[in-house]
Amino acid sequence: MRYNLKGEFNVGFGDYDNPYFPLEEMENFICCSEDLTFSCEDYSKIIEQVGAGDVVFCGPPYEPLPDKEGFTQYSNGTTFKMADQARLVKYALEAHQRGATIIITNSGAESIKELYRANGFDVRDVSVKRSMSSKTGKIPKARDIIAVKKSLILF
Repeated sequence: MRYNLKGEFNVGFGDYDNPYFPLEEMENFICCSEDLTFSCEDYSKIIEQVGAGDVVFCGPPYEPLPDKEGFTQYSNGTTFKMADQARLVKYALEAHQRGATIIITNSGAESIKELYRANGFDVRDVSVKRSMSSKTGKIPKARDIIAVKKSLILF
């Protein structure tokens, strides 16, 4: 989640004449979510609670690619730097040791690939379309990664 410079909640969904709003899907999710707990706190507090058979998906702020601006500035002037990326990996590895499967997405920055590979993650490249800029014209596809560390426990 992110905030604009005025401190207001700010997550864009595009500029469409007839935007698709997934009401039916959301209503189905609500019906199926009775046994779920939703929390809003530091990711470390959540990851510390997972264990055998759990699957953790993390979409942290992406590390900027070389020669790109990137977006690491968040609410209250906080940033998500490489040390924060390493902290996430630390908690993810601890959860994996307790039997959780970990899936993390990030940019294709070499520093990120090295971080995950050095910690035993299976790192896969993916090509994605970005549309977060007001620039017009052909926007090249970005190279992101999906890092996976499968559970030690078979279920």
